Amino acid sequence: MKIKDIPGCGKQWNRINMDNQGLSTFTPIQIVDAHLQSQEFQDAFPSFRKSAKQYFTKSGFPTSKTEAWRFTNISPILKTKFKYHHQQEENKDQIPAPSYADKCLKIDILNEKVAGKSLDHASFEAEGILLKLISEDITSNISPLTSNNENQTAFSALNSALFSQVIHFQIPDNQIISKPILLNNFSQSSENPVNPNIRIHITGGIHSQFTIIESYSGNSKTYFNNSVVDINLESNAKLEYYKIQHENDSSYHISNTVIHQGKSSMLNAYILSFSGKLIRNDIQVDLNGEGAELNLLGLTLGQNQDHIDNTVLVNHRKPHCMSNQLFKNILDHKSHGVFSGLIAVYEDAQKTDGRQKNQNLLLSETATINSNPQLEINADDVRCSHGSTTGQLDDEAIFYLRSRGISYEEARKMLISGFAHEIVNGIGYTPIKDSLNIFLDNYLT
Repeated sequence: MKIKDIPGCGKQWNRINMDNQGLSTFTPIQIVDAHLQSQEFQDAFPSFRKSAKQYFTKSGFPTSKTEAWRFTNISPILKTKFKYHHQQEENKDQIPAPSYADKCLKIDILNEKVAGKSLDHASFEAEGILLKLISEDITSNISPLTSNNENQTAFSALNSALFSQVIHFQIPDNQIISKPILLNNFSQSSENPVNPNIRIHITGGIHSQFTIIESYSGNSKTYFNNSVVDINLESNAKLEYYKIQHENDSSYHISNTVIHQGKSSMLNAYILSFSGKLIRNDIQVDLNGEGAELNLLGLTLGQNQDHIDNTVLVNHRKPHCMSNQLFKNILDHKSHGVFSGLIAVYEDAQKTDGRQKNQNLLLSETATINSNPQLEINADDVRCSHGSTTGQLDDEAIFYLRSRGISYEEARKMLISGFAHEIVNGIGYTPIKDSLNIFLDNYLT
């Protein structure tokens, strides 16, 4: 077999020649094999990569016949030739950052690797945060590195086989972090599209309190972010978590986020997606301790031909846990939204309170939505609900506002803003709320 154009072997992603079989396309296992043959990957996390390879061999990429992916077509990703992080020259310019970055403890991440010169370790140490950048298998006892195995998908397995660095930080017991932690991810392609495999592991200790902001953006070129985020909240920990995606019309982003909640822990999470050729957010929250609470809110602003898919699984494993999900999609032009949510209540999870709601606003005749809220209940003493609504702007409401002297454009903006109001107002961190209001106003204009 002759391997051509494979990242990690010096070339690109997308071509393999097999002399005996005459094939000119890749398979997942061939990609992984090509990388694992390089010295760089042989030295780093060998057992972890081997396990990922085995899963990848068995699963392969999802197709249109895969139930969980039937509304999201990944073929454009598979047809694109990508280069990997270690083949790119590091950008010497300052990495763009959101407007609220100066109020945060910031980690700049360029094409999956931390920009070391920009990282102020002293600031993290002053807050009591234990931060490690792991690029070789020197700490096999770091449990978050392997805790995601049971939640494996084809893309998280690809990430496990190909990532170059783990960003791992721990909030000690009883520690209250005064500033938000900003993970500022920027993807930069030049001549060839890049494929960063971002891997982040976070542990919040007992009675800790902290805020995480995951921000994703990039230049105007094609790129493919494949991210894995693993968060473990121990008993009574409190986390405010933001995932903010300001992607471009040529970008792809598939993420796998798994959050484990311990006893009486609390999580307020916001998934904010504002553009992208194809975005797929797989979110799994395991309520593993009695009395754990989850508030999960999402807002999508789709335009042009954006495709944004939020797929959510909430596992109620213990009694007296509460979860509340609210996802809203505002879709214009030919954009396409997907929401698939499942609340799974285990047999021992009595006194569960689980709620799930998906609301969609279509601003054009060509915008589309696929919504699939679900309940799976195996306990007999629970309160659970789910629902979905889809509609367009209310003509009568617009007429009423115009009869009061308000222009059509302004009436339209008011109604759309009102639809998003429930999500925006729920945001606890004011600088993000202000930034979102500005972006929403520009979107509506």
